Amino acid sequence: MIDLSVGVDTSNATLACAELSLLYGVTTGDLYQYTGGSDCYSSDDVCLPAACNLMQVQSNASCASIAALLTANSTIGTITTTQLLSWNPNIIGTCDALAVGQYICMEYVVMITVTTCF
Repeated sequence: MIDLSVGVDTSNATLACAELSLLYGVTTGDLYQYTGGSDCYSSDDVCLPAACNLMQVQSNASCASIAALLTANSTIGTITTTQLLSWNPNIIGTCDALAVGQYICMEYVVMITVTTCF
């Protein structure tokens, strides 16, 4: 169960999802996908993918601009749009029109079958 008793503002679904992304360390798109709702709430147990380091999508950001930003700060070399999308299979929006305010992974997470269930 996604626990909303931890101080998450439920009056605004977008803000609630963003707060839950930070709380659980998972992307906003993953929360939408795994909870099945735009408010990211589930009364049932939900298993989420492994946590990752998150960044918030800013206004006018695109997949290409985020990949370039990550490359500039990378210790592993060039980050491509394809890599970014593989780390964020449930990214919200298209690469040229990403949903502002969503949280996305800014690094590769080993996708072993390790999940966290709440």
